[in-house]
Amino acid sequence: MTNLVRAIAGTAAIVMLAGLTACGGASGRSADGELRVAITVGPLGGWDPVGWTWDGYTVLEEAAYDSLLQSGTEGYVPGLAESWGWEGPLKFNLSVRPNVKFADGAELDADVVKANIERFQSSSNRFAPRLASITGIETDGDLGVSFTLDTPQPDLERLLSQAPGLMVSPAAIADPSILVGAPAGIGPYTLDASQSTTDVRYAFQKNPDYWNADTVGFESLVIDIQADRQASFNALQAGQLDLVWGVAENVETAIASDLTVNELPGVPLLLAVLDSAGTTNPALGDLRVRQAMNFAIDREAIASSVLPGRPTSVPYSSQTEAYDSRLEGVYGFDPDKARSLLAAAGYADGLALTLTATPDLADVASAVAAYFAEVGIELGIETLPLQEYVNALVAGNLPMILGRATSQSAAVDIQATTFPDGGRNPFANSIDRVVELWEQAVAQEAVQRQQSFQNITRIVQEQAWFVPVEEETFYYFSSPAIAGIYAPPGYIMPSLRLMQPAG
Repeated sequence: MTNLVRAIAGTAAIVMLAGLTACGGASGRSADGELRVAITVGPLGGWDPVGWTWDGYTVLEEAAYDSLLQSGTEGYVPGLAESWGWEGPLKFNLSVRPNVKFADGAELDADVVKANIERFQSSSNRFAPRLASITGIETDGDLGVSFTLDTPQPDLERLLSQAPGLMVSPAAIADPSILVGAPAGIGPYTLDASQSTTDVRYAFQKNPDYWNADTVGFESLVIDIQADRQASFNALQAGQLDLVWGVAENVETAIASDLTVNELPGVPLLLAVLDSAGTTNPALGDLRVRQAMNFAIDREAIASSVLPGRPTSVPYSSQTEAYDSRLEGVYGFDPDKARSLLAAAGYADGLALTLTATPDLADVASAVAAYFAEVGIELGIETLPLQEYVNALVAGNLPMILGRATSQSAAVDIQATTFPDGGRNPFANSIDRVVELWEQAVAQEAVQRQQSFQNITRIVQEQAWFVPVEEETFYYFSSPAIAGIYAPPGYIMPSLRLMQPAG
């Protein structure tokens, strides 16, 4: 099977290289004080943070808005909240930074923070369930805010450093249509609408009134939306861009071209059986079929010959408390076991399934299909452009997908994937005892919490809602003139706030 995968992928094994810069012929960037970045997808539904996730376009979010807390290289640092802390496991207090104004002139205060968080809570955004434990928000004077919770939420600081912590102006809260065409926040940059084209290019200028303007490293910022990573890489080589999300095939070329190769921790790449109840295809509702799919694939071969990464059969990120290395041996490569399970489920003569993926994962999908074919599963592959894929996924129209499971934390990942109202559970399925164990876990101290999360992972793995393939290695290629390329926990793109001119 390894040779079969190699033939499908059409690539040789890639040498893993981290943080390397080589001598060569890249033209570099001009010293014009402008940072130029390419990302694969633009902001969903305009500039309203309530409609946003926190993954492939965080540079846009961080450009246009500031968050209550900021995620740095060594934990959380002050943002629009000057200070914060827990007063017991069910009360969280923060102090709003004084004398901060929105771009429209409105002043940030405790009431505005309260209104923003309550707006997130009442939305259909995937973050709303994560904020559901907040049952009361009280203000103390102009700057004090207190959150009362009915269930501990150990990830509240992280949530307030991401989309829920992005503050929009009171006018935008009253009339969200303001956010369709432009942001209405407090950010290090302001959008230059005259130089921007929706879903194509966004141009920004440094905000001289930003409360922390001295830390903003660039006078201007241009963000191109380019789904074609090869096109982005070509533009980087030509000196037209400074940072792009790379592909492994270009690592050696990047080094030879005097570019910096930044290897960052990736996220789980997995096949997700979203319709695990079998409403669209009864076979998906059979545990034996889902387990057979897990035994059918050679993860080692895919990770070494198709897409670089660390092979894994655990559905949650190794960077979170939910990961348990002891579970790696549960689903090995065992085609005979897969065939036996399919026969026991009544599919000895085979069955047909459909998998949806984005074009950049077509090689992995083809490799999975080849392995499935060997055990009697005919896998039809549908590829959708990223935006269409996201729309169909959110609408609950995709029974089985191949995708990247961006990780926030154990508590958030489990809630999003297994709770009936979870943002990554569009078919609203549930697993007995998971909610109970989750509620137990979030109230525990770290050691006990980790064990409870790992118990949940064991249950989810046994139920085979997912067919994990690997933790993909992420590459970002950049001009050597750019420093501070770092992705904090919960990010899959480097943080804009940490980027600075080199030297």
